[in-house]
Amino acid sequence: QDRYQVRVMATPAPQKKIPMRQCLGCNEHKPKRELIRIVRTPEGEVVADMTGKKNGRGAYLCPSDSCLRRVQKSKRAEKVLECAIPDEVYEAVARGVSAQDRLLGTLGLCRRAGKLICGVDLICTELRKSAARTQTVQAVLAASDVSDNTRKKLNDKCNFYGVSLVFLPYTAERLAAAVGKDAPIGAVAITDAKLMQAVKEHLPAQE
Repeated sequence: QDRYQVRVMATPAPQKKIPMRQCLGCNEHKPKRELIRIVRTPEGEVVADMTGKKNGRGAYLCPSDSCLRRVQKSKRAEKVLECAIPDEVYEAVARGVSAQDRLLGTLGLCRRAGKLICGVDLICTELRKSAARTQTVQAVLAASDVSDNTRKKLNDKCNFYGVSLVFLPYTAERLAAAVGKDAPIGAVAITDAKLMQAVKEHLPAQE
């Protein structure tokens, strides 16, 4: 028997890199998925890209009225995109800001009503328990910056139990703040059918 034992340390999983962009209103760098994008397409069209997936050159801003006003007044987006931005594009951005505010507010309402499960492990437990009776989980809403393993876990669980899974344009920290939690939350689950209808009205388009 060897006198000395060699301990093999497990290699930590690589951290997922979160793309960051600078808001033209407040100049803060934030996760790309948290920001609203104005894009100039290769064809020269200027549009509000609420999904962040359209091809073209983009200008980013926080989903807040204050940042929108600063960007519109300073014309910083025009300078970045090197073109004029029609008023209807800013109006579309304003509608997107309002929708995101309403969604976060509705999630806070679900929390106060006791109809929101916070945290991936608790959600998985409730999905498993509910399988033996009427399913109480209406949908699972996940943060944009959850790990690949968590994404797979949620996908597998939701597919198995037949529950909708939606990835939100918010980080785990912002999601936690919306529902009154201090620690980041990777996902929440709605457990009330009527409140789920209210949440659906404000969910972002999924591509």
